Amino acid sequence: MEAMLKNNENDVNFMVLCLYAKLLASPGFPIADFLARISNPPTFQTTRTNVQLLKAMEALNNLEEITELGNHLLDLPVEPKLGKMIIYAACLKCLDPVLTIVACLAYRYKNHDQSGRVSYSHYLKNCLLIAV
Repeated sequence: MEAMLKNNENDVNFMVLCLYAKLLASPGFPIADFLARISNPPTFQTTRTNVQLLKAMEALNNLEEITELGNHLLDLPVEPKLGKMIIYAACLKCLDPVLTIVACLAYRYKNHDQSGRVSYSHYLKNCLLIAV
């Protein structure tokens, strides 16, 4: 799971973090407010930008409720943009070539240097503590 949450070794995929936060938050509770309660939260601008991107790709509706597409994106071990490509390719019956493209786009060279690394597990652990 942690692999899909990283854009590269130093970045957390905040789109996925926002989707999981919405999944864990109480109904009607804004994502930015939920993430603001964790220790070392992402900036408000980062959260707002990613929520807007999720709305634009229809993973969230205008009320920041997770849509059916958003639920399916959480099941896929790739970034939401790439996951949407896979879902549409399955609907259009052209999955094989799109999976090849997605695999190429999702591949990232892993730098094994641990210094300065942002840990997604830290964010997820805090989200789970707030949700309980």
